Amino acid sequence: GEVQHLFKDMFNISQDADIIAHEAASCEDVYLYGYEDGPGPDLKNLTFNTKNRSKTPWNSRVINLLLGELR
Repeated sequence: GEVQHLFKDMFNISQDADIIAHEAASCEDVYLYGYEDGPGPDLKNLTFNTKNRSKTPWNSRVINLLLGELR
């Protein structure tokens, strides 16, 4: 329940089709965050790095931000 509500609130996702249409993080933003000290994910406009595996620095930061919201 809580995780589902969090995703709905943070990603504006309420149905499966919304997940498919959700915009991914830009490759440039992901690269800058991972390799050149870029700003990283924005809590007010969260996006996953869907081009790479889930354990990228970008996606790890997104997960940490989401966990912080659950607390």
